[in-house]
Amino acid sequence: MKTVHFVSGLPRSCSTLLMQLLAQNPRIHSTPTSAVYSLAENARKGIECDTAKANPPAIMAGIASDFVRGGILHAHDSATDRPVVAEKSRAWCMSPDLLFHLFPKAKLIVPVRDIRGIVSSLEKKHRECPVRFAPGEDASWITLNGRVQGWLNSGPLPAALQGIHETAARFRNRALFIHAEELTANPAETMAKVWAYLGEDFTAHDFTNVAQYTQEIDIGWPYGDHSIRGAVAPLRPDWNDVLGRDVSETLRQKFDWINQL
Repeated sequence: MKTVHFVSGLPRSCSTLLMQLLAQNPRIHSTPTSAVYSLAENARKGIECDTAKANPPAIMAGIASDFVRGGILHAHDSATDRPVVAEKSRAWCMSPDLLFHLFPKAKLIVPVRDIRGIVSSLEKKHRECPVRFAPGEDASWITLNGRVQGWLNSGPLPAALQGIHETAARFRNRALFIHAEELTANPAETMAKVWAYLGEDFTAHDFTNVAQYTQEIDIGWPYGDHSIRGAVAPLRPDWNDVLGRDVSETLRQKFDWINQL
């Protein structure tokens, strides 16, 4: 039976890079954005079917938990012979109660990033390929301020922010928050923290030649865009240039709690 660890964080926060660095350890199989949570959620919903209701509720709840837990532990058996799986899904941070119910000793790695960097990254994607962002009849996306509010209020970002806030408030001592800025500026030191948290002994990283271990179809572009550069390099804080100082400062004031994690 494989050991499964969980990776769940904010979009555009270098989670793809983190997964490739984890996979440099020959014991670790890193997943792309995984469907395991969706499969587990569908299985969990089986507790509401008529045949499940024929069982005493406490017994059925235990059966459902055991079924979902077993499915997660064996989900990647055919994908790899590596004994440890780093399972990536943004949904785990949105369901921390379920995660820690199924796995009370779960290791949860949470990639985060200054919100100004996330929004700036999304805005740059818009400017690089505006044909993919035609506003149609939604005039709110025409202006920069409208797009900033759009990023914050739609798509995966708002749910991820709420999930991470809840995880930080209630499970802070059980999760490891990895800041994209630290990962890219000080990769050796940051990965040492990761390995210590996971209880793995590994130092043989090559930060100048990071191979793409995971393969992923970017159905969630621009939130995805799961190709990485070959070498780790510090993120550039360009949000004042991209978003303007006023917008950047407003974002900083509202979301500075992320930088304190």
